[in-house]
Amino acid sequence: MIEGTSKPFEEQFNTWYKKFLSEEASMNKEIKEAKEYKQKKLEQSRAEAKTTLKNYEAQQREKLEREKDKINVEKNAFDKMDADFQKDVESMKLKHKINKDVVIKMLIDNIFNVDLSLPQSILEKSEYNEKRKKNIDI
Repeated sequence: MIEGTSKPFEEQFNTWYKKFLSEEASMNKEIKEAKEYKQKKLEQSRAEAKTTLKNYEAQQREKLEREKDKINVEKNAFDKMDADFQKDVESMKLKHKINKDVVIKMLIDNIFNVDLSLPQSILEKSEYNEKRKKNIDI
């Protein structure tokens, strides 16, 4: 009797155990697929992140190059303006030196060559005054 009752239990247990193993295998398969899916998504995300970073880096380098070019253009324009300014300053210095010599020569000529003759208007007044005195004396 004990044997008769234990067989159905053993059979039930074996059936249940086979079902358990089958479910466990199914779950292990799903877990494995989930891990593979997760790994694939991680790799895909890493690849997308690398691509995004490369694109961002390229954009930033391009922007930096544009800024460098812009600064170089402005620097070149400033250098040209500075060179023109220096050229103008040198020209002014040269003109100053030339004009200084001319002005000094003119001053020396005017100092040493004084015209001692009276202007015509003063001479005319003087003659008029002399005639007047003669007329009054008479």
